[in-house]
Amino acid sequence: MKLLSEAYPYWAYIPKEEHAWNTSAGLYMLSPTQEPTFTKEFIVIPYHFHSRESLFDKHHCRHFKIENYLNEFELTPGYRTPNLYAEPNLSFEEYKNKFAFIKSKLQRGDIYEMNFCMEFKGHYESIDPISLFALWHLKSQAPYSILFRLDNILLLCFSPELFLERKQNTLITRPIKGTLKKIQAQTDPHAIRAFISSEKERTENAMAVDVARNDFSRIALRSSLRVSELFAIKELKNIIQMYSTVECEIPPGINWFEILSATFPMASMTGAPKVSAMEVIRQTEDFNRGYYSGSIGIFQSPENATLNVVIRTLEYDLHKCEWRFCAGSAVTWKSEAEKEYEECLLKMKSIFE
Repeated sequence: MKLLSEAYPYWAYIPKEEHAWNTSAGLYMLSPTQEPTFTKEFIVIPYHFHSRESLFDKHHCRHFKIENYLNEFELTPGYRTPNLYAEPNLSFEEYKNKFAFIKSKLQRGDIYEMNFCMEFKGHYESIDPISLFALWHLKSQAPYSILFRLDNILLLCFSPELFLERKQNTLITRPIKGTLKKIQAQTDPHAIRAFISSEKERTENAMAVDVARNDFSRIALRSSLRVSELFAIKELKNIIQMYSTVECEIPPGINWFEILSATFPMASMTGAPKVSAMEVIRQTEDFNRGYYSGSIGIFQSPENATLNVVIRTLEYDLHKCEWRFCAGSAVTWKSEAEKEYEECLLKMKSIFE
């Protein structure tokens, strides 16, 4: 697989186990295109704040046509996971200071919730991306996992979260808010019940739902907007998460740039109100999110598409041999700095350990 990765600058790999993509598992050879058709294509959208008036800019999207597909290939036998753990870019004291600033915005009513993120960075000389990805996916079994190469950048994405799914004229989003370490549920019989009934977790989830509903209302057919699942629970290999599902019907003639203009970035990765939260994110975070908080999607046709949220993702630079990982949590008035900081560390460890 090393020779393959050197020979082809653009490809995507979808694992066989536990995936929810609208396509077959395997390796897809890709080529960039400037004329998207949203048919037999992959799309990659980095997080960006275009302007207060327009949060989405189609020129940030990267489109790739599927040139070839491999169903079977060999992984490196006996491959072992490298030690990639690193400290976050913020100490707890630094985090607390920024947390206090966010709380001041909450107190003033400028925002009601904000997704506040940290960055982890490190250096590692060489990795076998597909073998490493396959091992880590077995540990996480996240439904929207994908390995993507964009020239010198590798995205090892173990996302549990659906940004958008289109089935004909039905549009679906599934924001996740609320994370519980699975070992807690295994050792404490009351942990899941406390998690499900937690006012904090429900408040964070409900706010993400409200933002998603507001986004969908811009393009939904009248009376079609609905919350089909609220505060539902999904168990992954090592964590338990709370999610909700929002759906609507959209006009048959609507195009994907109109859909993305109404919905991007994902509600769970910004805050409420979305524009104000993104302003505070820009003031508070000391790094560029880049691909993190963005989306990777695959389109069989304009009416059959799945887009994830790029979270739980290792970004590796093949030229510099540097990697980065970002993690965040929702901050509301009831949030506590220590718990939110620990949640970010938990999300990082859930991938690396």
